[in-house]
Amino acid sequence: MRLLPVTAALSHSIDSTFRNIKFAFHASWPWMLVLLPINIAGNIYLVNLGLGEFDPTKPADPRFLLVTLLMALASMVAFASIAVNWHRYILNNEVPHGAERLRLDGLVARYFGNTLLIGLMVGLVAMAGAIPISLLFWVLSSASIGSAITVGSVASIVGFLWVIGLSVRWSLKLVGVAMDRHDLGIADAWRESAGNHWRVVGLYILVFLVLILLGSAFGGIAYVVGRTESIAGLSTLVTVQMAVNWVSTIWNITLLTSLYGFFIDGRDF
Repeated sequence: MRLLPVTAALSHSIDSTFRNIKFAFHASWPWMLVLLPINIAGNIYLVNLGLGEFDPTKPADPRFLLVTLLMALASMVAFASIAVNWHRYILNNEVPHGAERLRLDGLVARYFGNTLLIGLMVGLVAMAGAIPISLLFWVLSSASIGSAITVGSVASIVGFLWVIGLSVRWSLKLVGVAMDRHDLGIADAWRESAGNHWRVVGLYILVFLVLILLGSAFGGIAYVVGRTESIAGLSTLVTVQMAVNWVSTIWNITLLTSLYGFFIDGRDF
């Protein structure tokens, strides 16, 4: 059993991301060009119709759900394609050219399908874990509502963090999919990363804190631009948001690649 060096893994992922940022742009800008008009058009459509305004007294407009779902699916397909190319570049030094950067082959299909499967499985585990926490809150609330809130909050936070570790460890399979491996299942990824659950959680807590800082900076920009209520302002906002999402996506793909290299391939940072 290898123990994950958390700070070394974080430093390696950041260094690898920025050291290979030129390739990241090379591999992903065609998808960004595809997604940009989709996201701008979708957001303009939602804003013009006022479909993004939240009203708890009314059911969600099906048009809002449909447009949001279509934009999410387009982003997921792009993510799968970029991730496959990125994993194969980092681990196999394969450089895609031309239309290969918009690859939509069997590997991408498997990556996309396994992403959905793992997301569904994680969701089911989270819902199953919520049941005993809810029961514990209900039992304790009959004696002391304060104790119930405290214990319930702590249990919810611990459960949430545990699920993050579960998701990451299962997702090691995705890198195996990108490498065209059929011998690495979810159970194998779980077994190979055994004994490191809370180390993985700690690593992603650090990543989350960094992303919070980036998100706060973007939030300030979004607030200023959003007050203009203009098409040009909205387009600029969407573009900046996509840039931030792109950097965080590349970083997270790199991080998963690094963890795969450490746990599955036996590499060091």
